Amino acid sequence: MPLKLKVVNTKKILIESNDVDYCEIPAKCGIEGILPGHINFISFLNEGKIKYKTKDEHNEIDAKEGFVEFSDNTISILLKG
Repeated sequence: MPLKLKVVNTKKILIESNDVDYCEIPAKCGIEGILPGHINFISFLNEGKIKYKTKDEHNEIDAKEGFVEFSDNTISILLKG
């Protein structure tokens, strides 16, 4: 079962995908890797890269501070700026 990923900032939707196999985020406590079935959590983000994999594609975007919520195989990220 793939992950759903939605990344937004205050102006627009940056990423919206229902077919993510893996996501890596710069959480306040360190780099957090997320696979389907990961436990639910909420965290602040540090500045860094959000990396995610869809099928055989590896993608990444620059992230400023923000926060992430993960529940029910859905990653919701709100970025500052």
